[in-house]
Formats: sequence, C-alpha cells, structure tokens
Amino acid sequence: MTLDLRTLGFVVIISITLQTLALVLQWRASRELSGPGWWALGNAGIVGGFASLFVMGPLHLGPLMFVASATAWVSGLACLYQGVRRFLGQPTPQRLVVALLVGVTVCTAYFTFLDDHVAYRRGTLALFAVVFSLLITLALGRASSASRPTRALMGTFVASGVFFLARSVANFTSDAVGEAPAGGLLPWFLPQTVAGLAVLVLTTLWTYGFILLVSQRRLLEQREAKAALERTLAELEIERDHAQASARSDSLTQVPNRRAFDEALRAEFYRLKRSGAHKLSLLLLDVDHFKQFNDLYGHPAGDACLRRIAAALKTVVKRAPDMVARYGGEEFAVILPDTDGPGTLAVAERIRRVIEELALPHSASATAKVVTVSVGAVCITASRVADPESVLELADKALYRAKARGRNRVDFDLALMSATNSQPPPMGLVRLVWREGTESGNATIDAQHRALFAAANELLSALVEGRNKELCTLLLEALRTGIETHLRDEEVILRAAGYPATDAHARGHDALLARMAEIAAEYARDELSISDAFSFLAYDVIVQHLFIEDAKFFQHLAGTPAPTKTSAGVAESDVRAN
Repeated sequence: MTLDLRTLGFVVIISITLQTLALVLQWRASRELSGPGWWALGNAGIVGGFASLFVMGPLHLGPLMFVASATAWVSGLACLYQGVRRFLGQPTPQRLVVALLVGVTVCTAYFTFLDDHVAYRRGTLALFAVVFSLLITLALGRASSASRPTRALMGTFVASGVFFLARSVANFTSDAVGEAPAGGLLPWFLPQTVAGLAVLVLTTLWTYGFILLVSQRRLLEQREAKAALERTLAELEIERDHAQASARSDSLTQVPNRRAFDEALRAEFYRLKRSGAHKLSLLLLDVDHFKQFNDLYGHPAGDACLRRIAAALKTVVKRAPDMVARYGGEEFAVILPDTDGPGTLAVAERIRRVIEELALPHSASATAKVVTVSVGAVCITASRVADPESVLELADKALYRAKARGRNRVDFDLALMSATNSQPPPMGLVRLVWREGTESGNATIDAQHRALFAAANELLSALVEGRNKELCTLLLEALRTGIETHLRDEEVILRAAGYPATDAHARGHDALLARMAEIAAEYARDELSISDAFSFLAYDVIVQHLFIEDAKFFQHLAGTPAPTKTSAGVAESDVRAN
C-alpha cells in the first residue's frame, strides 16, 4: 500500500491549518500573554510553505516559488522561536533571527537559480530547521520552571532537530539531483512521504505542547491569584483585627480604652444581674496633681508616667476576668468581677502602694514627692444598683472623697460593707445586730446606720479571726471614713431640719472621731485589744451615740414620740456576743 504524496501534503496542510486555528483561538483568549500569537503566526508560515509547493505546478509559478516556500517555512520556525522566548520572558536575539532568514533565502535561491539541486535545497532547508529546533530547545531549557509541559515540548523539538538533521545529512550525501538512491545514507528518511508524516506528527506535538504551556501558565496564575487573594484577605483580617484592637485599646498605655471598659462593665454588670450570686467591684484611679506634673516635666514625661502606671496596674491585676482600662486623661479604671469587699479594698490598697513604690519624681505634688494615685472603690451585689452607670457614679463619688481627704489614699462607697455582708459571720464571733425599731425615719441616716453596723461587723470578724494586718487596717480605715461621713451628713440633716441641739450633738461627733483616730493609732502600734475595739464600737458608737443620743432627734425628724428608756434598753440588748 502506497500513500500518494499530494494526498499526504493536503492532509498535512489541513492538519496544520486546524492547529493554527486552535492557536489563534488561544491567542484571542490570552491576548495579555506574549507568545500564543507568534505560535499561531509560525504555524501559518509553515502552512504557507507547504501550500506554495502545491500551487506552484498548476499556477506555473516556476522556481521562484521554491525560494518563497523555503522562506515561509523557516519564517514559521522563527516565529515559533520568537513566541517561546516572549512567552518565557526572554529577550529575542533579533539579529540572529534576521541573519538566519536571510541565509535560508540566499541558500535556497542559490540552489534554485544558480545551481539547481533539489537534494541540496532540501538539505539546506532541513539544516535551518535544525538550527531553529536547537534554539527553541535551548530557550525552553532556560525556563525558570522545568514543568512537565516544558520538558515535553523540549523533547518534541529535540526530536524535530534530530529528524531534520538526519534529513539534511541524507540530502547532502545524495548524488542525485532528486531523490537519493535506495542504498544511500539513511535511506528511510529520504522519501517525501516519511518527511510529510514526520512534519505532521511534529507540528501536532508542538501545537499541543504550546496549548499545555498556556494552560499551565493559566493554572499557575490562578494559583498565584488565589494565593495573593488569600494573602490579601489575611492582611485585611490582620488590619481588621488591628483596627478593632486599636478601637478598643489605648494607643499610649496599651491597655483597653474607655469604649472597651464601658462594654466590659456593662457585660459584667448584667452577668451579675443574671446570676445574682456574685459580686462586682470597680476601682477608679486618678493620678494626683497630674496637670502640675505635665507643666513641670513636659507632656512626653507625662506620657511615660502614664505608661509606667498602666504597666504597674497590670502587675497587680492579673486574673483572667479582671480588666485594667484607661478611663480618660490621667484616670484609670479596674473591673474586678467576683470580688468581695475586703478583697476589693486589698487590691485597691496594693495598687496605691505599688504606684507609690514606683518612686516617679513629682516635686510639684502637694501630696508627696513622688507620683501617687487616689482610688475610689465600690463593690455591689445584684440588688444593689439598677444599671452600670450607677456603679460608675458610686465609684466616682468614692474617688472624689479620696481626693478631698488628702489624696494618695483609698476611699469607698459608704454602703460597701452592707452590700457585701449579706451572710452572717461564723458562730462564736462578735456581731452587732440591727433592729428595725431603732430607725429614725430619715432614709439617709437609717441607711448609713445599717452600713456602719455591717462595716463594724466586718472589722470585728477580721480582728477575731486574726486576719492579716493590712486587711484589718483597710477595714479600720473604711469604718473610720464611714463614721466620719455619716456624722457630717447627719449634722447637715439636723441643721436643715432645725434641730435645736445640733451644736451639742456635733461636739459629741468630734469626740467620737477623736477616739476613732486613737483606736487606729493603737492598732498601728499593735496596742489595740479586741475588747477595746468592741467596747468602742458597741457602746461608744452604737449604744451611746446611735441608740441614745441619736434617739433624741428622732421625734424632731419623724414627728413621733421619742424612744423611751425601755426601748433604748431593748436597743442596747441588741449589742451582744453570739
């Protein structure tokens, strides 16, 4: 069975034309890529080279068509080379390409017009095909990524180079003007049918390889785009988290800001409301005489001072649910969930002492020669206040009192102990018991009396249990401040009500405050006995003053008969040891 050469040529032309159309479609879909257009143009040049040989005879174009066919064929290979270099981002040696094109034209013209030799003409054309196959192989070998399509394409052009080299050698070793004799070198390469089939296979393979290269590039670009998108999303998430953190963090001190504090306080407050079994404490701190600090040392030093204070606060407040926040300016806030009254006072005093121990110089302070803070504390239960703003108000009032009483100290809400002393002390401890019959009828005075009972019980329990001196000192100071506040408030109420014995009653208050100062001093010197403390609280403060002296103005305030000696005696019996 023989294959007609013209039929084979027609099949090759149709096949390469279809391949060219595929490359054209790929180029139209990938206009941003440098390469596919050149590959389509290269295949078109090869089609033109083959087609010109078929129309040469019928159109009687003569030898000139041999030159045109060879030039079109090699120009197609040059375009393939140009496309590979551009696709891989490699500069094209234009002078070399032009020189090769001129060379093939000149050689073909020589073996056509001056020395008409078909075998040499074919050998020359095959030799230039070898050169371009080698150039394309080298370009692919210098690709940054040796992928499978790249290696397959290199193999195709290596095979192309080997085939055309064999064909060139076969033609140059032939003595005939036409085909080489059957016994010549590599005779199986000489028939034109073999050459046509080889070209058909090679063009199909490299066209498929070019399409795979573009597909791989697309896949790589998609992966890179996906990776870039993921990086962008990750960066956006980082920026979002940073923005959220910045929105909730104070940029100067790196602690939560007022917004974060408000959210945390609200969340803890309503958690307290839901549970009902926990306590919530809040501390407000103000740096004493901070304006004078800034005026003397400058704002950069003031910023550094606030950073040091924030860092010191974080060394004291370490529990996971607790929060240190910058409340505003030189004020800080501390939220202490599930912390009782004594614990709150202990943390507040530790904070005050830690800040003082930083020993940051403050020669403009009227309180101390170092930076100090005033602290307002409050501890509430679920039934104590109605909303978070009320908690803030109580702490703010305590802070105001701490500053008004000399600064560098801890003050607290007057009802702190009554709010946290809902459980009775253990049996065997001294306890003061409040009775409803001892009420004056004035809501403020009665509430303060209850608070003082609770504060006194807290102090007596701590003394009897032998709690540490630091805590007992805080409780003693808390009681002293509560008594002082109550007595002064009581004087204001009595004067407003027009009680005629207000001045004499006030002198009794002064005596109680003086004795209270002596009690505190004795405890500081370790000279206070529990019996002396109980005697002062139970009889001097509770019986003599609250139940007897205060009872004298009950009728004036409420418009009811004054308690009789019997009722006073009942009140006195309420002070007992369990």
